[in-house]
Amino acid sequence: MSSDTILKKSLFGGFKKSDVMNYIEQLQAENVAVKSELENAGDYKEMYESLKAEYDEITEQYEALKEENEKLQSTKKSVADTVSAEEKSNSVIKDAMKYADSIVSAAKESAAGIISTAAAAISGATADISEANSKVREAQQNLDNSLNAVQSDVESLLANLEKQAADLREDE
Repeated sequence: MSSDTILKKSLFGGFKKSDVMNYIEQLQAENVAVKSELENAGDYKEMYESLKAEYDEITEQYEALKEENEKLQSTKKSVADTVSAEEKSNSVIKDAMKYADSIVSAAKESAAGIISTAAAAISGATADISEANSKVREAQQNLDNSLNAVQSDVESLLANLEKQAADLREDE
């Protein structure tokens, strides 16, 4: 019976005995139920202790996982930084290779121009030398002809001188 139960008064001697007895019986039943609950509370206490231990274990695991996650995030950032640095390095290397290729290409073009100019100069020089060779042969031919003519004139002059010397000896 709850505390708001009203006990009826009897005409003589206070409260009705049956109401009081019923109220006491209800209180005793409630007392037995509460006592039973309190006795079972030991089970709840064990359950509470077990749940608390499990909660503590899960909390420790959570903290360990949290630390591991922080380490993994740090490693991830480090790897990302390394990859970024490698990408930058690769980009620099690619740019350097492109620049080197452009220098090589420009050098090849320049070399081709120089070779072409040299080939033209060699062709010109060959033509000039060939012309000079022809002139030297012609000059040599002319010199040979002139020397032959001079030799012939000298021989003719010598023969005349010998004849005149012989003529003079005879006249003496």
